[in-house]
Amino acid sequence: MRSGEYERLSTALRRLLSERVRECRLELGLSQEHMAERLYVSCRTYGNLERGVYCFSALPLIAFLALYGAEARNRILNDFSSRTAA
Repeated sequence: MRSGEYERLSTALRRLLSERVRECRLELGLSQEHMAERLYVSCRTYGNLERGVYCFSALPLIAFLALYGAEARNRILNDFSSRTAA
């Protein structure tokens, strides 16, 4: 995979997950602090994830996907596929 392609996909994933993590937090009625606890990250890191500054590492990503449910996980995968289709 070329560097430019990797960057494009990485940016698309980071934006998608930042949108979905905020959406999930609001649906669950959680504060950023409580969501950070559920994802095993600091409040600062969570805020950066929600703003799209950082992308998820493995543990917070798995915790988020477990919290969000199967239907939503499928929606995330479909959204990623449609956003990154060449």
